Amino acid sequence: DDEKKDKKSKKKSARDDDRDEKRDKKAKKDEEEKKEKKEKDKEERKRSRSPKKRPKEESEKRPKEESAEERLRKEQSLKQREEQRLKDEVEQERIRMADDAKRMDRTVMLVGLSLRADERDVFEFFSGRAGTVRDVQIIRDARTGRSKGVAYVELGTAEGMVKALGMSGQTVKGAKVMVQASNVDNRGTRASSGR
Repeated sequence: DDEKKDKKSKKKSARDDDRDEKRDKKAKKDEEEKKEKKEKDKEERKRSRSPKKRPKEESEKRPKEESAEERLRKEQSLKQREEQRLKDEVEQERIRMADDAKRMDRTVMLVGLSLRADERDVFEFFSGRAGTVRDVQIIRDARTGRSKGVAYVELGTAEGMVKALGMSGQTVKGAKVMVQASNVDNRGTRASSGR
């Protein structure tokens, strides 16, 4: 029995050795194939690489350090651009304010307007007799949206405004209206001044 067991164990160990040997050979073969493939890929990349894609030299890779003079020039340039931007903003604001003042010189206030009258009625009332009408704003109650009987009309020219002032006392939608210049007092309203 011992002999049989020895024979069996020898056969088994021989089989195990063969299996291990085969496994080692296969692993070695796989490793060699991987190396070959890597080398092939490497050669292929070298061949396909264009001259434009070559690696940069060390001096090209590192960003150039700015000198103090260059930094100072950049800061001055930024400062000048900021100053110019501020000047432009101030100029635009001045132009806008001048335009607003001109608009006020061409705007009349209509008082006593019928509650049934709308912007179209006011536009038609002035456009035939006072010239070009640029804008009509009827003052309305914020909650109900109903007219308060007051409107502001911006005319195209100062002459149109003078003509519109002469139309005071005429009727719009059955109500006599008063046309007056819409001068804005810088002193504020009666309520805010304490009168």
